[in-house]
Amino acid sequence: MNRQLASTLILSCSLSTLALAQGSSEAIFVGTSVSGSTDPYYLLNPTTGAVLATGGNTSSNNVTGVTYTRGGRELVLSSSLGNQVTKADALASTPTPNVLTPFPAATYGVAEDALRGRLWTLVQVPSGTELCVIDYNPSSAGYGVVIGSAGGISASVGLTEQWALSPDGNCAAIPGVSFSGQVALVDTNPTSATYLQHTVTSPLFNIPSSTFAFDVSFDSTGRFVVVCASNATDTLFPIWDRQTNTWVDTLPGTSAINHIDVPHAVGKKVRCLPTLGGELRFVACGVGSGSSGVNGWTGRINYNLSTSAVSFTRFLPTSGVLTLCDGLSVSPDGSQLAVTARTPARVELFDTVTGVPVRTINLPNSAQTNMYHTAWRDAVESGTGFCFGDGSSLSCLANPGGGVGCGDGAPGHGCANSVNPNGALLEAYGTPSVALDSLQLRGSGMPNSSSLYFQGTTQLGGGIGAYFGDGLRCAGGAVIRLGTKVNAIGASQYPTGADLPVSVRGAVPPGSVRTYQVWYRNAASGFCTSSTFNLSNGVSVTWYP
Repeated sequence: MNRQLASTLILSCSLSTLALAQGSSEAIFVGTSVSGSTDPYYLLNPTTGAVLATGGNTSSNNVTGVTYTRGGRELVLSSSLGNQVTKADALASTPTPNVLTPFPAATYGVAEDALRGRLWTLVQVPSGTELCVIDYNPSSAGYGVVIGSAGGISASVGLTEQWALSPDGNCAAIPGVSFSGQVALVDTNPTSATYLQHTVTSPLFNIPSSTFAFDVSFDSTGRFVVVCASNATDTLFPIWDRQTNTWVDTLPGTSAINHIDVPHAVGKKVRCLPTLGGELRFVACGVGSGSSGVNGWTGRINYNLSTSAVSFTRFLPTSGVLTLCDGLSVSPDGSQLAVTARTPARVELFDTVTGVPVRTINLPNSAQTNMYHTAWRDAVESGTGFCFGDGSSLSCLANPGGGVGCGDGAPGHGCANSVNPNGALLEAYGTPSVALDSLQLRGSGMPNSSSLYFQGTTQLGGGIGAYFGDGLRCAGGAVIRLGTKVNAIGASQYPTGADLPVSVRGAVPPGSVRTYQVWYRNAASGFCTSSTFNLSNGVSVTWYP
């Protein structure tokens, strides 16, 4: 028995009523898979709707996966015909992919483990599917070299193509294409005793025959794995719980394990949104008609983990219909989705909360087909980090008031806190221009507590900081409090909503340098010092006119 959902339709409203959070530095890449050896790609501006660039060479042929890496500075592709992983300068006016790592067979999908400087890709070698890891540290002598692989996957789950890497980089989920519930879960944590080994999820006995898994996605916590599996009439979304090692029963109290069933056929992509308030949220798209009578669709599914309440909200464009929606990507903050559609070829943007269409971006080739893979690049980081709590400045372990729990964080982060040994991370994105200010300060890796974003005029201690609470104080001089936020899923940002721009709130003159940091409450009893607060790393920003 499956939980089949009716569609709630969301229609259009005037674009002028929408608040676009994306900065002008964001971009959407659309890859294709058509005839010929130099398949085209498109680079789009999600804020203006402009086509920034078109290109294509043998390294962009038959794209099977795409991701932005190094904070949006590089673009990495996988190819099923080129048998390679390629990379391009994402900041170039027309990114040109070149070979990073050749393979003896087709590659499917690519993902970055940024913390460890690694790339992962799925390779269909003659002996079966292997998940391969590439050294992606440009300072390493082995840069671009395959340094390990997990084999035996196809023997466990059959033919595979699409897969996903967990947010922490410690697990890969690989469903079999012919789907009856089996997903290979590969340990991708190099410090684990079971590194590069895999387990297989238990089968589901109520999956209809001729059901195929087209995609898979982890939720933002990494606990849940959502599979997009479809047939001629419906699209199913089974959910695996990595904590309990069971499939989630979306209709408890019945005799079988149930899963979410959307009455739209041939679902092709699924992407999880940030998990909020105990509710899994994910967006999906597809190309089929099926029992709903639609030909091309996209929308959002909500599933409440406590009450088992589930809903599907279908998104509709301002005019016309969506046809053959092959590809989907989500903005870095989860507020918008981009879905490809045909006749004419275009990318439709929707607000993921309201379902309201944001804009339509028509592609130069209106007859373009097979736009299977897209990626949404965040605004490239605009500041320079300093005063890290990773031991490269002052050691957090040597905090003079410290005790149990004091520890160095991950590279580039602040000192460890009671919920995250990596420590908090502060990053700056957008345009640091007084006249055209779109700068956004983003903090992550914190408890779900209050946080204070503040601005300084100097780097304390010559850039190494000074001990303060459980962490390091980095930004000093003339200090201005920008705003207080409440963290959700350990993260927050400034500005949001009606907040003043950073340059206005901080009274920043053109041509000046300002320092930024986030202070946050960490009230765990007995952790590190007697203080109940900690801080992120510092970020220095040069402001232009």
